[in-house]
Amino acid sequence: MVGDPKQLPPIDSGGIMRSLSERLAGRAVSELTINHRQKTDWEKAAAE
Repeated sequence: MVGDPKQLPPIDSGGIMRSLSERLAGRAVSELTINHRQKTDWEKAAAE
């Protein structure tokens, strides 16, 4: 078995945003609600 015991763990999807929103609870925060990156329906469905 080969590996790096000091390797950093993977970053969770949206981890930093979740952390910030919890710390800023009760304050005005912005949230993206429209997907502008994926253009076709199948791309949008795959990203959800």
